[in-house]
Amino acid sequence: MKSTEELRELVYGKQVMPKILIFDIETAPMRAFVWKRYKENISLDQTISESYMLCWSAKWLYSTEVLGDVLTPEESIREDDSRIVDSLYNLIDSADIIVAYNGRNFDIPYMNQRFLYYGYPPYTPVHVIDPYETAKSVFRFSSNKMDNLATQLGLQNKISTDFDLWKGCINGCKDCLKDMLEYNKQDVVVLEEIYCRILPWIKNHPNISNYMNDKESCVKCGSPKIKKVPGRFFYTPSGKYELFRCSKCGAIFRGKKNLNKETVPLINCSH
Repeated sequence: MKSTEELRELVYGKQVMPKILIFDIETAPMRAFVWKRYKENISLDQTISESYMLCWSAKWLYSTEVLGDVLTPEESIREDDSRIVDSLYNLIDSADIIVAYNGRNFDIPYMNQRFLYYGYPPYTPVHVIDPYETAKSVFRFSSNKMDNLATQLGLQNKISTDFDLWKGCINGCKDCLKDMLEYNKQDVVVLEEIYCRILPWIKNHPNISNYMNDKESCVKCGSPKIKKVPGRFFYTPSGKYELFRCSKCGAIFRGKKNLNKETVPLINCSH
């Protein structure tokens, strides 16, 4: 199994690759008046303050640079995340594909809500890849938390922390905000490794070969180093296709040519 560093060393020549962004956000908790700790229904009147974004981190796939932005102590006390929401919007708007863990349920709806709040128009269309969905539907881990996947797969782990870090951030602690950004950046590094590890197993992954100037390449990672699977084919009701295996990421996929295109297909009769 190839590591992230090995995949980063793939040589694509002058081929055009899609811009794949790995990203994660950290948010401040809501604050409210409550009477008990369990099964509490919190009305709008009980709400003290809504959640806001503390920081975001991201990296372009196979890049060594981890990007990020975090609130200043003054911004956090004012609960003003407008500056970092702006920098995240510009980054998301430039991506072709975004990868976020549990992103469909949390990160993406949350950031969309912040974009709407500040009056941004919809960003350009992007494909969304959520490795959490693959962890749940394809595998059976004892826990689908990202850190557990990292442990089970022998990858880097998240930075250990507790709720005191979040309390420090909302109270404007400069060191806590700095630590939160580092925590966030490590999450992105771990997520990239998980994504690369489970890449060949991800269903409905965008076809990367569509970006490769019509060259034969892996549909998952874009590598041109693919081989036919001898004697094996993929069949549809009207077609027969060769199978290929990527030598880099390990994905298996069918070829583009229908080997039965010269034959007359059988037609089912309804009577």
